[in-house]
Amino acid sequence: MNQNKDIKSIKGDMHGKTCLVTGANSGLGKAVSIELARRGASIIMACRKEYIEARDEIRKQAHADKVSLRLLDLADLASVNRFCDGLRDDGIQLDVIHLNAGMAAVSQEMSIDGFPLFWQVNYFSNTLLIKRMLADGVIPVVNSSGLEINQVVVPRIIFTSSSRHRGSLSINFSNFAVFPAFSIKDTFKYYGLSKLYLMTYAWQLGRRLQENGLPRVSVFAFCPGAFRSHIGEDLGFVGNLVMSTRPTGPVEASWPALYLACSEDLKGKTLLYYHKHELELPDARVFDSEIGNRLWQETELLLENTSA
Repeated sequence: MNQNKDIKSIKGDMHGKTCLVTGANSGLGKAVSIELARRGASIIMACRKEYIEARDEIRKQAHADKVSLRLLDLADLASVNRFCDGLRDDGIQLDVIHLNAGMAAVSQEMSIDGFPLFWQVNYFSNTLLIKRMLADGVIPVVNSSGLEINQVVVPRIIFTSSSRHRGSLSINFSNFAVFPAFSIKDTFKYYGLSKLYLMTYAWQLGRRLQENGLPRVSVFAFCPGAFRSHIGEDLGFVGNLVMSTRPTGPVEASWPALYLACSEDLKGKTLLYYHKHELELPDARVFDSEIGNRLWQETELLLENTSA
């Protein structure tokens, strides 16, 4: 169904709600943060550096002062844990979690934790974030008895994905989290694979967060389509030129993120995937519960070994 592309057409009051947006200092994350703040939400910007100017610009454009900034570097699992500790210790409870930050790698660079950087940033660190925030009560899981109450607010987890998860390489469980060396020509092949990991995890998460057919936490994902962004900064002159001169800007590309975060039409719904303005089905592998269970188990084992 073709949706009205005007952001103003999205119905949903965000006053009293707290929203976390990763990568909120620029591009899509910044555009989403401005609109959510404009609608009355309290915004937590999760960024790898102290982007004070970006925070102040969001406040100014949204005419709102409930915009805070916390450090989160997805390339460092210790940073992820510190970030989660801070949310827990400050008694934060989130209504919307938009996991937006990501990267495209031109080569097989490794993180400080010893994992492929693109895989850790786009996938693995997000699973640690979700695991910690659910365990710590930062993402409140709705009590099953409350699901019958129409007024109950079910938190929403929203993943920025990509249509490149379709037709990508398959997840290799025989050599989990290990990838061959690659060059810039394979950048988007492995970017797409990282998004397949993310989508498969998201659907498994959503299944686990349902009870009696209703979501205790809603899980959504979307592809914004190609838009002007900084994701091409490490892709050389041509890659950067292509990504920085796209005709669509981040504000126009933010429609699906804002619809999934705000729309009153999504109460009681979960596991929806939007490609720009269209509701679509993800790759068939995303629906495969056997693959989802295996991915969940392998990821949990790796998280346990990493934190041991």
